[in-house]
Amino acid sequence: MTRPARDDQEGEGREDEQLLSLLSAGAPLVSPPPALRARIMAIGAPQALVFIDRHQGIWLPREGAPVATKDLFRDSRDRWSTRLVRLAAGEALPAPPVSGVRSVVVIKGGLGGQGEPLQAGDSLETGTGASAWVATAETLVLDLSSAGGTGSGEVVAREATAGWLAYGPGIRVRSLAGQETGPRQLLVIEAQPNATLLGHEHAGTEELFVLAGSCEVEGKEMGEGDYHRAAEGSAHHDTQAGAHGCTLICSVRAAA
Repeated sequence: MTRPARDDQEGEGREDEQLLSLLSAGAPLVSPPPALRARIMAIGAPQALVFIDRHQGIWLPREGAPVATKDLFRDSRDRWSTRLVRLAAGEALPAPPVSGVRSVVVIKGGLGGQGEPLQAGDSLETGTGASAWVATAETLVLDLSSAGGTGSGEVVAREATAGWLAYGPGIRVRSLAGQETGPRQLLVIEAQPNATLLGHEHAGTEELFVLAGSCEVEGKEMGEGDYHRAAEGSAHHDTQAGAHGCTLICSVRAAA
């Protein structure tokens, strides 16, 4: 009798655990058969496509202050970080976990303390030291920091005065603060109802965060507050906006 596929998978899982134990114990190295080598390389390999919906992840409170952060991505060598930061009114924007160039996009609420306040949809690029920006109300921001790069001081981009560019039927895009020459490009993509963003390959890592509406990405429905990351070398098929359209923040990082 042929064993069920599930039993095969469970058996492979036990074999993988045994294999990892042998490797960690310093067992003599031998050249494995091609099929086994492929399985070894797959153990712990990063996923090409990652989806995190708004209900997943853990909000970590900051001790002694009504501030919380939720990591969406942070690479093992501390070169890139993407997270959400939630602030009560009057609380200062905390320092990011990666030192270099920082981009902040206001999703809800606002930030003040440095000239004219930032409102929802506005963004800034700055260094990753201490920040003088303070929440003017209960505020949620997308906080992206990148090691390296050469920031040009503090740059602010406001949604009300943004310049949009057409990007295919029913789709337009605009750049956020300072991202044209930085270590990552940061864009807002706005798609009309049922518009299609054509398939493409990724020379560098691409991240998407849904600000409003919904879309279908690789067969998965994404709504407001959902996050998606596509690894360098992966590809997207056509992305379809929902019946009410969608607005996305798109981060594109240069190839490693």
